Parts: sequence; C-alpha cells; structure tokens
Amino acid sequence: MSVLNCVICHHPQAIERMACTSCEITMSRQLTDIVEFYCLAEGELSPGSGTGARGTERGLGVRMSALDFLAGYDAVAILASWEGEWREHYGLSIAPMIARPSPSLNRSVAFLRAWLPRACDNHPAIDDFAHELRDCWSEGRSAARCSPPRNQSITCPADHPDDQARMCGYRIPIDADHTHGIVTCKRCRTDWDVMHLMHVVISTPGAEFWADPEAAAGYSGVHQGQLKKWARRGLLDVSHGRYNLQQIRMATAGETA
Repeated sequence: MSVLNCVICHHPQAIERMACTSCEITMSRQLTDIVEFYCLAEGELSPGSGTGARGTERGLGVRMSALDFLAGYDAVAILASWEGEWREHYGLSIAPMIARPSPSLNRSVAFLRAWLPRACDNHPAIDDFAHELRDCWSEGRSAARCSPPRNQSITCPADHPDDQARMCGYRIPIDADHTHGIVTCKRCRTDWDVMHLMHVVISTPGAEFWADPEAAAGYSGVHQGQLKKWARRGLLDVSHGRYNLQQIRMATAGETA
C-alpha cells in the first residue's frame, strides 16, 4: 500500500493508511451521535411535537423526518449494510438479522466503531463509508432537531509571534459542523485548514484539543460520567467546562494498561 494522502480529506499523513486520524475521530463521533439522535428522535413522535412544516405533519401531530429515521428507512439500513460488508471483507461471521431498528442500529454502531481503526488503515471503500455516514448523521440530527456541539477549541501549534522557540498556544474556536473550512489564529495570524490543524495538534506534544463534555465523549468514546470521575481523580483538567482530548487518551490508555 502506497497511500500517503487521506482518501477522505486528501491531506498528507505521517503514516501510510487509507484515512487519517482526524477523519477517524470524526467518523467515530458521528457513529456515537447517531445512536443519541435516534433516542432524541423518539421524543419527536409525541403529539404536538411536529413543526407544521408540511400538511401531513400538521395532521398527524408528528414530524415525518423523525418517523422515517426511527423506522430505519435510511440510516439503520445503511449502517447495517456497511456492517455486513466489513464482516465479509475481513472474513468475519455473518451477524444474525435483527428485525427491530433500535437494536439493529446499536449493534451496527458498536461493530463499526470497534473495527473503524482497522478500516481506516486498509479498507478500500472507507471514503464511501465516510460520505454515507455523514449523510446518516445529518439525517439523524435533523430528525432529532439537535444542534451539533460547538463549544470546543484547539491550541495553535504554530510558532509564537514573539518567540519562535515556543508554541503560539492561542485557543482557536472550532465549529464541529464545519471541519473542512479555514480558521485564523488571532495571535500569530496563521491560517489553518481545520482538518489539517486537527491532525497536526493530535501529533504535536504540548498542543491541546479542548471540547465540551458531549463532544469529548463523542470523539473519545468515553461516557461523560467516566470523564467526570477522571476529572475528580485529577486525571483530567477542566477549563471553562471543557476537557483536553489528549488527557482523555492518556487516561484511557492508563485504564487499559
């Protein structure tokens, strides 16, 4: 394998794999979000929860987008299909059919998150998976009427404008829903492609990626309750209600060592 650029965001990588670490983190968070969106969408089926945007929604008292999402017409079927494809590709046993959408979704998400690192290493269609996952994530967010977490920041890893011997360190706010844009550090005025910035920060000692509890749990796959326990034990710093993603990784490694 001679892939040097990520097949999803097309940025260069330090190691040879199909998808970069930043895209892997994004996909893992989206998979976690979809399960939460499914639970939230169930509340949109109660009478009076519809927006009245279409005549059918006014008459039924429910939002049809939530009904479609919960019925598994798109997201559940798509993720189950990818689970089957990955199982076949990696020579795994075929999973038994689950008729109900919710248990099927939970199993598919758990499987896909567990095998995501390997798929990012060498699955030839990981870019197609990323695009379809993004569509499922957007559909779920719309059905749940849920805004994405935005309270997160990344420390700028560029040279400090007054001292090139140290890192700039200015916290750049990042919009979780627009990770393919450009941001500018207000201290050193460096322009960053967001996906490239995330990749650089992850591999830069001393740089920090701060996110609110919901986003941190989604990126890391660690429950928010566990994050609070680690913070009380002094394993995690908390700044303005946000956690340091690098510290979460270190705490996770310590728990599994």
